[in-house]
Amino acid sequence: MHMHLPKGLKRRCTRAIVVSIVVLVVATVLSCSKKREAAHPNIIMIVVDTLRADHLSSYGYARKTDPNIAEFAKQAVVFQRAVAPAPWTMPAYTSMLEGKFAFNHNMNTPTEKIPQGTLLTSYLRDAGYHTASIQTNDMAYFLSSGDYFDDNFYYFQDQGDVYLDRQAGDSALEWLSNSTKTTGNFFFLVGMMSPHWDYKTRNGYLSEFIGDPVYNAFGPVAVDIMFGRTTPQGIWKYDDLSPDLQAIVGMPQNSEGYYDEARLYIAGYDSEIKYSDHQIGRILQKLKDIGLYDDAIIIITGDHGENMNDHRHYFNHSDNLYQSLLHVPLLIKFPRQKVQATVAEYVRTIDILPTVFDYATIKYSGTDGKSLMPFIRGESVDFEERPVISYRIDSSGYKAVSLIKGDYKLIRNTGSELTRLYNLHNDPNETTDVSTLEPDRVAQLREYLDKYFQQW
Repeated sequence: MHMHLPKGLKRRCTRAIVVSIVVLVVATVLSCSKKREAAHPNIIMIVVDTLRADHLSSYGYARKTDPNIAEFAKQAVVFQRAVAPAPWTMPAYTSMLEGKFAFNHNMNTPTEKIPQGTLLTSYLRDAGYHTASIQTNDMAYFLSSGDYFDDNFYYFQDQGDVYLDRQAGDSALEWLSNSTKTTGNFFFLVGMMSPHWDYKTRNGYLSEFIGDPVYNAFGPVAVDIMFGRTTPQGIWKYDDLSPDLQAIVGMPQNSEGYYDEARLYIAGYDSEIKYSDHQIGRILQKLKDIGLYDDAIIIITGDHGENMNDHRHYFNHSDNLYQSLLHVPLLIKFPRQKVQATVAEYVRTIDILPTVFDYATIKYSGTDGKSLMPFIRGESVDFEERPVISYRIDSSGYKAVSLIKGDYKLIRNTGSELTRLYNLHNDPNETTDVSTLEPDRVAQLREYLDKYFQQW
């Protein structure tokens, strides 16, 4: 059993509809063009680890997991189909900060320590920006190894009941309170961590979702929660729950004494999103309090997603290229933007910094990503030059690559040369491989993919 997106988000909008919606806000989004030429805007980028787009109410989810992001979305450009370049942190982060496909940089295995390419923060520093980074995932520690940021802060261990995202939020508020840091132009990158396994049971939000209408409608579904895990760390037992939740859930049915019911962990994942959202709300409010919100470019996105019970390797990521791991939220508020715009075409998170640089008139080069400003301006876009490609490689050298074009998604694997084809319009959960039914389409997509990916 799967949790589905509402029909409105499954429906593929036409290009004409997308453009017409965006054109309505062009004047608002770009109203500051003359002022923008005189001074670069501050840039705040918040990346939430392991964040699926379809678990945010701002993307149609039934649970209110994201009250602060949802409020932010009312005055932002919401990209409904943003795709991550890789299904885990290190390559996804590198791709976003280099603006490159994952197969065009070296940071695809945990053994790599330093990116060989150029992080786009160097262009920001050349343009006079002070750069700062707060990270909560040790897989992002590589950002401290080069001359990428003027200020680096890392929080990799929970401090009792004060979890990582709370530490990141506190650090962000302290940094923003330092007027010597924020007087000039700055780029401020904050990495949140809560939706990553393991899911906390005492974060203050879990009780909202266990026993709610989504929980009851979903019904009990047992999964092999230990699949792909070498230790039971993070797997819930009876004593992990509060007395009130124990009364709702009851004792574990698993003979090993732990819970293996999918809807419990889905509720846990959603509660961790809300914990991150709370910290994001604190940061956004601080920016408003110190008068830096309106004139800033503010970006909220995820590095990759998370399997629920939709694909095996439950409540985990990194080992496949399904949309559960690749479809992430992307919201960008431009200076003095007051209304929402929605873009329904597929975009890539490698496009984020090229977009920012385009708006801020900062010169850059060497990216696979392209500016999204043509979408915002309502201009025509050549989608043939914007392939939506994601990539993964494991420690044994096993590679997989995916391509989304139109309604279809192709996934190719090395070794067996396995090729799968999914119709994302009819089958958004990617349950039915139609490659044998549409061999001509497979051939066309492989030919298109070969123009960009030739590492087979």
